[in-house]
Amino acid sequence: MNTQNDPWDLGDAKRLRSTEELKEGAFCEYVCEVLQAMPIQYGKSRVLVVTDYTENPHLPYFNHHKATTPQGRRSLRVSLWDDHAFLSTDLGVEQGHLLLLKNVVPKYPRMSQIIEVVMHGTRSYQRVKPKRSVVILDEQHQLVRELLK
Repeated sequence: MNTQNDPWDLGDAKRLRSTEELKEGAFCEYVCEVLQAMPIQYGKSRVLVVTDYTENPHLPYFNHHKATTPQGRRSLRVSLWDDHAFLSTDLGVEQGHLLLLKNVVPKYPRMSQIIEVVMHGTRSYQRVKPKRSVVILDEQHQLVRELLK
């Protein structure tokens, strides 16, 4: 199978991480379900709240039944910058979508012990066409089936 132009191709599948496996500064690929999708802010960044239904002790604990987030430490903030933010908007990423995020980096924001995931952009004022860093997966994809087990 030729995966050269396949946007689902992970390249090095060893870099695929779950929420419970995230480590600060270790670039990885991440499969998740979108819980909330905010609009682009300040013309260059977009925030998603996502889950893969595994827990991480460095996430806030949610314990309310009517929330859009799963109970426990399972909801992760993803900050998309520049071209990644525009790509996610162009693709129409919204609540309920299943995503593959490529080359993300987990980090702790200043003065916080709550881990988040960041996708930095090109920092150019021109909208460049990014690589397929944000991919909407369908429910039949193997990575999604493993997520929804």
